[in-house]
Amino acid sequence: MYQEFFKFSDRPFQVTPRVDCYVALEPMEMARTSLVRAIERSEGPGLLVGPTGCGKSLLCHLLADHFRESHQLVFLESSLLCTRRALLQHILFELDQPWMETSEGALRIALRRLLRATAEYPRGMVIIVDEADRLSLPLLEELRMLTNYIAEGRSRVQLVLSGSSRLEEQFGEPRMDSFNQRLACRCYVRSLKRDETVRYVQAHLERVGGETSELLSPEALISLYELTDGVPRLINQLCDHALLLAAEEQCSCLEAEQMEIAWADLQQLPVPVRLDPAESNAPEEMVEFGELDDSSFHSQPSEAGEDSATVQFGVLDDEPGMEQPRTESSDAETHDSLEETGSAVMEEPQLPGADEVDEVDEVDGQQLVAEPVNWIPPAFADTVVSEDEETESPLPADDRDMIIVKNGQHLSVHDESEEVGKPHLRLYRELFDRLRQLD
Repeated sequence: MYQEFFKFSDRPFQVTPRVDCYVALEPMEMARTSLVRAIERSEGPGLLVGPTGCGKSLLCHLLADHFRESHQLVFLESSLLCTRRALLQHILFELDQPWMETSEGALRIALRRLLRATAEYPRGMVIIVDEADRLSLPLLEELRMLTNYIAEGRSRVQLVLSGSSRLEEQFGEPRMDSFNQRLACRCYVRSLKRDETVRYVQAHLERVGGETSELLSPEALISLYELTDGVPRLINQLCDHALLLAAEEQCSCLEAEQMEIAWADLQQLPVPVRLDPAESNAPEEMVEFGELDDSSFHSQPSEAGEDSATVQFGVLDDEPGMEQPRTESSDAETHDSLEETGSAVMEEPQLPGADEVDEVDEVDGQQLVAEPVNWIPPAFADTVVSEDEETESPLPADDRDMIIVKNGQHLSVHDESEEVGKPHLRLYRELFDRLRQLD
């Protein structure tokens, strides 16, 4: 396709994992070295964990290519295994052995027979499982039991499990404690950093005879890293598609704009539009938003000297009495209430100096007269209330004021003479009893 235009000897960016396209960067190389050492020294099973697209499958192919000649190799990749019998059948199939046995026990015996044959493969068997996070816990336990087979003081089965972070979560189960104790190494891969991304692209272009400085501008490399986040699989896809589009347009050097267009084409996104700095500052290109239509808030105008950015809120509707000044006295309220009932009220005395007040205060537009200082109320004479007024009785309290008239003569109740006083007292008592009966 574009190899002829750029004069490449091969396609530089391969989508599928290839051993000859391996670039020995730090995260990948450290994992590869640790797994190779664990297998060669028969240390125990190894774990390879990393996010999607960071090169786990490529590392599995590297390990398989490295131990293909020295060990019996079983490479299980992209296999949806559901039962122990299916797992044993896949292992025998990879070893070119009969795998059509009907029973699970017969398959396990056939596999043990191969492990005993130490003459042809004295170093044992290597089982590499890619996407091992898809395996269930019983199948992982079956693989662990295969590593228990020992001959001549060495384990005959070396195991490498590769998968996402879910694989490590499975090993956190309490049932996997025995397997956890047998793990010889845990290796982790990650996405590439910016400088590692540049070296990754340079290594692929140099392998096919290309020059990075002539094909990609510095801005294009920065855009490549930002779009892919340093994921090797995405880097291969984007670079391959960008070179293809550049060859169709007869463009020998890729810029950041070509990278963005290629990424949008891969992701089925709208093509990004770039504006010149002069056009981006034009007033007609600016998008302005109107005021928010919120009728629930009414801001009051700011007074002079206040900051215009301060938002002021009006009076709350649930407190209408807040606007009225609290200047009414209790005496005025009492005066109004007495006038309504029709009771007589003493005239309020005039305050001395009330007409000569000079200072007047204003609260919310209403004038308030200041109260004179050191005012002493006048002294009023005490009102003498008679005993009759206190009791409010129509009859006298005793019989000393009672005068009885008989036969045209005024006779006093308190006459000290025996002839006059006693009959008059009797008559008074009779009259007093009649008055009480009338009440």
